[in-house]
Amino acid sequence: MKKTKLLILCIVILSLSLLLTSCIVLPSDFAEKDYYDDMDLLQQVLQFVDATYITGLDIDKADLLASLYVVNGLDDFSNMYATSSLKGATSSGLGLSLSISKYNEYYVDFIYENSPASTVFEDGFSLRRGDEIYSINGERVSGLDRYYFNQATEGGDGTKLALTIKRDGVILEQSYTYEKATFTTKEVYYQNNLGGTISDDLGYIRLMSFTGENTVEDFGNAVTTWRGDNNKGLILDLRGNGGGNSNILAKIASYFVNLGDKTSQSILNFEYKDNGIERIATVEVTDKDNYINAPVYVLCNANTASAAEALIGTIRAFNKDNGVIIGQPTYGKGVCQNAPFTLKDKYGEEIVEYQIAVVTGYYYIIDENVEGGKYNIHQNPIKPDFQIEKADLYTLLCYDEEIIKANALFLEKN
Repeated sequence: MKKTKLLILCIVILSLSLLLTSCIVLPSDFAEKDYYDDMDLLQQVLQFVDATYITGLDIDKADLLASLYVVNGLDDFSNMYATSSLKGATSSGLGLSLSISKYNEYYVDFIYENSPASTVFEDGFSLRRGDEIYSINGERVSGLDRYYFNQATEGGDGTKLALTIKRDGVILEQSYTYEKATFTTKEVYYQNNLGGTISDDLGYIRLMSFTGENTVEDFGNAVTTWRGDNNKGLILDLRGNGGGNSNILAKIASYFVNLGDKTSQSILNFEYKDNGIERIATVEVTDKDNYINAPVYVLCNANTASAAEALIGTIRAFNKDNGVIIGQPTYGKGVCQNAPFTLKDKYGEEIVEYQIAVVTGYYYIIDENVEGGKYNIHQNPIKPDFQIEKADLYTLLCYDEEIIKANALFLEKN
């Protein structure tokens, strides 16, 4: 204790010595009263830096940094970025969607079709859900944080990555080399027969997001194929779906809302601000011929958010006889944002474009079964009808207990 006090005393004395011997020069006409006239902290800081910093104030840089901080510091969902940061961005990759455990283990969650990761090697090896990426090019990544993992996977088209895989608790002796390439991703994936013990009468659709130009058409085609395969039930996988466009949501929701004799049904209310005016907008389902009159098992997890959560709420409100929610509580994002708006600014001699999107309001899921007839889910995640107890990530991915539960419920009903 005495040593600690002595150390603190020495630090204080040293700090005071440095302060007294430093050369602090303030302009003679920079009176304190100038600071407190407006009580504008930003203005005070800019004036002080301009008057005292050795090279003066770079007003363009200060303007940019202040603007970025104002927007990005609002909340978790408002953001601003230079569009130039997107230039050169590439979809080059392996085609893997990964889930990361709390121990920084990198597990394969989803493999995109026609991507490098879907390669089948001469010995018959191919990646599968639940595989852990243990090392890359001989360097272990398992247990390291995402920064090091990203460094290990850097590079565009043609970059070769030798993956060492840990499968079923065993590190495979042979590594497999994949070459990164640009590939086309889809928002909708359909599978007729999941195999194993899963019923042949259950079709499967995974909806990745509500953002793609062809999402509505692709989803419709998947449902048409599902009908043509004479399936009696549908698994709708929304795990990891972060949401997207409300217009796409309305089209997708039409497959799960039975309009009956009605021509439309409101499913969401948006309460938002536009040009300083408080407004209310409604999202409606109008396509009555799309309705799927069959058991629908909706899979969700903690990364199911926004429009995906709204779809779950819609199914729960308007498809109670057929819709069952299975998985983990959702993310809980009940806010809406403006479509990205373009701003321009001159930085030096260059004109730079910025995209800005901020939270403009809240959306409410319409449900006549709740008090008030509607509710907001922000920071209040949707709880599934059947919650899968959280096992370790490897077990969840390999055995896919959500699908197993969906199958069991389907067999009970049929």
